[in-house]
Amino acid sequence: MDRMGSTAKEPDDDHSFDFDLIAYSLRFPPAQWVPTLFIAHRDLIREISEAFELADVLKLLTVGSPLDHLDDLFRIVDRPIAGWGARRQLASLQGGLFSGVWRKAIGGIEERVRWLR
Repeated sequence: MDRMGSTAKEPDDDHSFDFDLIAYSLRFPPAQWVPTLFIAHRDLIREISEAFELADVLKLLTVGSPLDHLDDLFRIVDRPIAGWGARRQLASLQGGLFSGVWRKAIGGIEERVRWLR
């Protein structure tokens, strides 16, 4: 019991997610968004949505959706040759559509899941 009670109660940096950082990033154009941040949070939203069976949020993440397209771009943006085209596409995107969908996904999670801090 003593050993179990003495374990760390705070998550380490690799297991800590803050949706406020995503919300802050959405104020800027998509070309300024940090791909690894968005990829990690999109994966987390998908896992939470599947665990809690949040069909409306999962619908926002389906293949062909704006968030799926954005995720595909983010996953290739750092590649040497393919990344060049992805960066150009990212720079030409209208941030409003993607920002709205991201906010819906985050809102769908936050209204149904209680976060402990």
